[in-house]
Amino acid sequence: MTRPVLIIGAGIAGLWAALTSPLVAQESQASIVMPNSAQCEPPAEGPGATPETAISVYIDQLVGDAEDVREFDLDSEYDCRWIRTVGYFAWVDYWHYRGRISSAALPELSAATAPWIENFSDTETRRHDLQQHQIEIVGIYYDLCRRADEHARRAEAEDGVILINMGGPCHYGSLNGLMIRDVRVLSTLTDGPVRLRGEINREQFGNLVDVTGVRPDIVQSLESASRDSLRLLSTGEAEYLTTTNWSPEAIAEAVADEDDWTSALARTLLRHPDWGIGKFQAFIKTDFYSDDPAVGREPAEHSDIFGCFCLTADCSDSWPLSSWDAQHLADEVLCVRLHEDQTGAWQVRP
Repeated sequence: MTRPVLIIGAGIAGLWAALTSPLVAQESQASIVMPNSAQCEPPAEGPGATPETAISVYIDQLVGDAEDVREFDLDSEYDCRWIRTVGYFAWVDYWHYRGRISSAALPELSAATAPWIENFSDTETRRHDLQQHQIEIVGIYYDLCRRADEHARRAEAEDGVILINMGGPCHYGSLNGLMIRDVRVLSTLTDGPVRLRGEINREQFGNLVDVTGVRPDIVQSLESASRDSLRLLSTGEAEYLTTTNWSPEAIAEAVADEDDWTSALARTLLRHPDWGIGKFQAFIKTDFYSDDPAVGREPAEHSDIFGCFCLTADCSDSWPLSSWDAQHLADEVLCVRLHEDQTGAWQVRP
């Protein structure tokens, strides 16, 4: 007689995968898990025991170390130790993580193995102040996927429970769970965010196209909607978010979160009270274009569009080339993301 299947944290797709898995037919329990965090304590003494004795390491060395641990069954030089490293910070909205840190300056080109910054030790740290800056940090490094694998082996050997990973970073590759927690930012090494600039690069490297050239019929209404939404944000986040389709509970949660993107936009407006006099420009993502030869390069309906205002005297070579920059940066340019609903009205998409 087979044991019952225990399903944890899965939706319909995960449930179906578990029920149809050959593993379930055996005499064992199958538990669907989504590992996203683990705990470990640094050694009591020696290199990496404290922030003061943190081991200096390049990000690529962390990745190489994790690869060697798996391939050759070695002990890690850095796992569960305080490490010091330098890299470029990229904002993320995935699970509870705050960002990723990469050796590559451009987040669009960062490898999937870039370590995650799980949390900051200082809760006052604001991600937008670090976005696409090169920073030096100290934190406790650990390999989440290795721990998840060890936990799965123990569960099967000791309790006969087969753990099926159906979510979390390790679901996307065994080197996608390199974590740094309790992060302290020691210094910021760049004067501003590092990003691709220059209209000459748009066609080769960007994924945003000037709306004026492809949807001249909506430019005026889009500018009006962008101004209205940002004016509303300047009065308060709650008022701004009521223009979305978010639930009251989601809005309340966002208002309470001082480190989300809406809060970053609101702080930018405070720093630039004359934002409304800047030149306006709008962009649509190229991947929303139809591939139908009969349609050509007409944008698909109900596309996301970024309405952007210049915050400096001249943004001719500073308009965002990529949707990544439009959604996560407010340096020379401040952008709001809008979506055309079924009635033709523009709706904020935070």
